[in-house]
Amino acid sequence: MRPALSQRIEQPTARRAAPGSGRLQTRRTPVSQPRLIAHRGDIGRYPENTLEGLRAAAEAGAQGVELDVQFSRDGEPVVIHDPDLRRIGGGREQVQALSLEQLRQRPAGEPERFGDRFREVRLAGLAETAAALAAWPELTVFVEVKTDTLPRYRLPACVQQVLAACAPLGKQLVLISYADEVLQEARSLRAGLRTGRALHNLDAAERERCELLRPDFVFCDIELLPAGTGAPCWGGDWEWVVYEINEPEEARRLHRQGFDWVETGDLRALAAARDTPTPPTP
Repeated sequence: MRPALSQRIEQPTARRAAPGSGRLQTRRTPVSQPRLIAHRGDIGRYPENTLEGLRAAAEAGAQGVELDVQFSRDGEPVVIHDPDLRRIGGGREQVQALSLEQLRQRPAGEPERFGDRFREVRLAGLAETAAALAAWPELTVFVEVKTDTLPRYRLPACVQQVLAACAPLGKQLVLISYADEVLQEARSLRAGLRTGRALHNLDAAERERCELLRPDFVFCDIELLPAGTGAPCWGGDWEWVVYEINEPEEARRLHRQGFDWVETGDLRALAAARDTPTPPTP
């Protein structure tokens, strides 16, 4: 029997806000809580970007999970954030210096955070990760393609490898990146693919790029928002995601101000608050 998410909320479709409204408008059934994305899995309890942590996030009620992809020496997508193995405890090598099979043997238990608790945990390829997450068909899987160490000439082949590895996910998949060329390449290879653009900043040029790309999601770091507002600075035909938010009340406030999704490093706290009925206002 396939596991089910603890809460189902109708997916919204964003539309452009009225000039000067100060709030993103969406065509959705009003809800008091945002949808939750587990940032690299349930990282409060498990090492990041691991099968264990991503499965735990799905079981804990996340509506989405975000994971990161770098590329091995043989061009295979590997689920890891950094371009090297040091922070996760897997060695000092660069990811691109090792083959996929070599990387699968490397520890990924984050000993600086967890000591020896997860010493048996290993890096995973994207293919086995996608196959595992397909067991939760209502879970949205946001796959961020990292390009910081990827030569431009390898980009088309690597994007194709990502899409092939993610085949088990079907419509669960949302491909995200800071790099416009990744999203353009992916859409040229798969019609109807949902994409997400991560923002470098909130200037006019960045807005124009989003309007040209027309992604399905736009990801915004909370640090980019003007102090004291918390509201999206411009509307568009996409859903807004804000990260990283770890306080339930801040998540509610940002949702009221127009963010559809909240990406969090404290999934358990935000899921508990979401699933607790809010008392009616006197």
